[in-house]
Amino acid sequence: MLIRVEIYGGLHACCHEGFSVGDQVRWQLAQVRNSRGAITFELDDHGTFECTGVPVAAVPALVARIQYRDRVRAGQAGSSGLADEVRVQDTVHVPAGTDFDHDWIIATLQVDARSLPPLADWDG
Repeated sequence: MLIRVEIYGGLHACCHEGFSVGDQVRWQLAQVRNSRGAITFELDDHGTFECTGVPVAAVPALVARIQYRDRVRAGQAGSSGLADEVRVQDTVHVPAGTDFDHDWIIATLQVDARSLPPLADWDG
């Protein structure tokens, strides 16, 4: 099963290790449904779910794809002039967190569905 995990660049810059396409990882994840009914997979980063009752699990996974997602503001280099456009760029490696300069990392992971934590309702 393929899942997507979005990692905020500022949190990655704080203290995360690097990773690459093809790496085997074991990340603490939660599987949550928001009030709109969308199901997402969230990294339990810095105790995000510690006092919420949302179950987390250490999920073994293969990194299948990595993308950077950045906001490009009108007038900024590389902008087409549209307000708050988003640029998505494929990459094969994310360096360790220090000096990280992207808004989001989108990691597509190959997981065994049986390793995922139970689905929980959460609007964090």
